[in-house]
Amino acid sequence: MASLIKTNLPNDFLTNLGAYLQTCAYIELELAIVLTKVEPKREPSLTSQSPTNVTRPNKNEQSFPAFRKLAISRLLKRLKDSAKSLPDGLREELLAVCGYIENNKNHRHLATHGAFFLDRTTGLLRVNFFPVDGNFQSESESMQIGPNEIETTLDICDQTLRLVIDLRERIDVELARTN
Repeated sequence: MASLIKTNLPNDFLTNLGAYLQTCAYIELELAIVLTKVEPKREPSLTSQSPTNVTRPNKNEQSFPAFRKLAISRLLKRLKDSAKSLPDGLREELLAVCGYIENNKNHRHLATHGAFFLDRTTGLLRVNFFPVDGNFQSESESMQIGPNEIETTLDICDQTLRLVIDLRERIDVELARTN
């Protein structure tokens, strides 16, 4: 039996949506790797001990798995706080990337949590979603999305991933040079 979603949405849209979400995931992966390199090391501390979880790390744990589990806002905050350990040029680039991602994270939330519909009369997509604003009383929003917007958003996301990878590689070189 065919997937209901696959019968209601265009294949190229579903492919682009999947590519966009994976690109966002790779950006977060790369940023977590950067954080392992730039955040100053500190002593681990334990926040609780119980029979089921003897060593539950606190929210400031400094391991790659902990960094990967951070919400994007928290990851970006820790990157911005740690950027001061970098030389001026790299620091400014990392802060700019963090700012850009912070300003555009709602696109990812919309792609992840929005319910998409094809308007068969116009050929445009509609999306229904609740904005991530902490207001549980807010109404859902609905908007139309054209094919050019989808391609443009995916292209910008891909460029951001390439920029983050390049930045991580240059941070690696700088850290190898100074250590």
